[in-house]
This record gives sequence, C-alpha cells and structure tokens, in this order.
Amino acid sequence: MNLMNQLKGKINLAKLGRIMAVCLAGVLLVMTTACSNSPTPKASDAGSYEGRQAKQTDIYGTTQDRVDNMNNYRDTPANLDTSAADAKADRLIRRAKQNLNKVNDREDFVESFQEGRPLNERISNVTDRVGDGVENAAEGLSDTARKGFRNVQKNSRNAADDLSRATDRTVDRAGDRLSDTARDVSKSVERTARDASRG
Repeated sequence: MNLMNQLKGKINLAKLGRIMAVCLAGVLLVMTTACSNSPTPKASDAGSYEGRQAKQTDIYGTTQDRVDNMNNYRDTPANLDTSAADAKADRLIRRAKQNLNKVNDREDFVESFQEGRPLNERISNVTDRVGDGVENAAEGLSDTARKGFRNVQKNSRNAADDLSRATDRTVDRAGDRLSDTARDVSKSVERTARDASRG
C-alpha cells in the first residue's frame, strides 16, 4: 500500500509541474507582449486612429463604364463588335411589326390570300409537310418497335436461363433433403432396434 501512495504522489507532482509550466509560459507571453516598445500594427491603410475617413463602400474598382441599362454595365464585352447582331435584330423586329400590321380584318385577309400562290399549290405544300411528318413518325415508331422486340427477346432468353438454373437448384436441394431424410430415418430405425434389443 505504501508503494501505491508514493506512486500516486509522484504522478500528482508531475501533473502539478506541467500545470505550473503552462501557467509560467502564459505569464511570460503576456509580459513580453505588453512590455515591448514595438508599434501597433495596422489592419489596413483605410484609416488611422487620429483622423476619421469616409467608410469604403466599394470592394473593387470597376473596369467598365456605366451604361443606362438594367445592370448599369454593358451586357457584352467592350471589344466585341455586335453591329451585325444588332442590325439583324432590328430587321427581325421590323418584319414582325409588318406581319402584325398586314392582316387587320377579313377583307385584308381575303385580299392577301388572293394575291398569294394558287390554292392547289398551297394544298400540295401542306400535304407534303404532313406526309413528311407522318413518314418521320412512322420511322420513329418502327425503330422503337424493333428495339422493343429485341428487348423482349433478350428478356425471354434471360428468363429461360434463370428458370433452368432455378429448376436445377430446386432439384439439387430436393435430392439433398431426400438423402438427409433417408439418413435420419435409418438412424431412427437403428436407434429403435438398439433400444428394443436392450429392453
């Protein structure tokens, strides 16, 4: 028991020594920092303690000139030439406005219809477009049907293989169980015969 108490005392002294060393290091750190004559470092050059300056609100300087736009800046880079796209957009806008202004009432519609291509030509264009659409739909449907048929064939082959494997496993298990049952019956008969010969 005496040895245990001595060991506990040494361990406690070692812990106490470590605690004292940490405290001494902390005091030394505080004293050297507080007593040094080095100037206080500034966080940034934005201002000083003596003079007040306006608070900086912009994080970064802009590289583009402001434009009267939704975002206050150009939507495209300054060095990109968009004159062709602007001209095309203006042309399309003008054409759309003309198309809207063309037909205002029935008489204008009849007049524009009569001035256009003959009716049989218009009908043939419509039927050609409808025929093309039907052909495309039929091709898509036949491709889909072919793929579906291939999938059914593949799945039926896989099902047949799975069924034959399952049947083989079932037969093997049934044979194993039958042989186990036969073994159990023969052991039971032997035990009964032994018990009958003893008694």
